[in-house]
Amino acid sequence: MSEVILSDPKTMEALRKSDQDIKAGRVKAVSSVKELLAEL
Repeated sequence: MSEVILSDPKTMEALRKSDQDIKAGRVKAVSSVKELLAEL
C-alpha cells in the first residue's frame, strides 16, 4: 500500500503541503468528529 502512495505525485504533493501547514502552525484542534464535520 505504501508503494502506491509514494508513487502518486498528487498524494505526495498533498502530504508535503500538509507537512508545511503543520510546521507553520496552520492547524486546528478538534475534540470530536461532529466538531470536525461542522467545519466543512
